[in-house]
Amino acid sequence: MNVQQDTAVIAVSSHVGIQTYPGFVDPVADDAMVLTVVKEVTISKKKKKKKKKKKKKKKKKKKKKKKKKKKKKKKKTNNQDK
Repeated sequence: MNVQQDTAVIAVSSHVGIQTYPGFVDPVADDAMVLTVVKEVTISKKKKKKKKKKKKKKKKKKKKKKKKKKKKKKKKTNNQDK
């Protein structure tokens, strides 16, 4: 079984100014984007196995047996004058 795993990070971005002391906000840190990771999700992808298609068996039609007509043998008649 081959399982591919990817990690997706759901994060919320916010402008945060780092206060070094009360009342003073560092302007460089204020421009920086701070990402707070909310959730880390693992996505696993399973490779799908290809299903083999089953071949449908064709039903063979039963051939009806033809009744053979019995040929009547003609009796040879001796019509020769004896």
